[in-house]
Amino acid sequence: MGGQRLTSAGAWKKGAEFLALPEVQILPEPTGLDAQLETFCKAGPTSPNWWTDAYLAAFAKCAGLRLTTFDQGFSRFSGLDVLILRT
Repeated sequence: MGGQRLTSAGAWKKGAEFLALPEVQILPEPTGLDAQLETFCKAGPTSPNWWTDAYLAAFAKCAGLRLTTFDQGFSRFSGLDVLILRT
């Protein structure tokens, strides 16, 4: 993040500003999330990043959402609608 890194307080403020935007929604966990998360978790290595990525991928897949990211690692989740951006 270099010089654009925020303090914890600054990150919390930016998060609150983001959540206040009219186009932003907080969605409940979709039906089938646990089963899909189990499938994705069993397909990869055990690591902190894997669990987080698997949760986000399972959430997006079960909710019928496209996951947009810079992280090319999300291409490993079968059946996920993912848009990988280039820097």
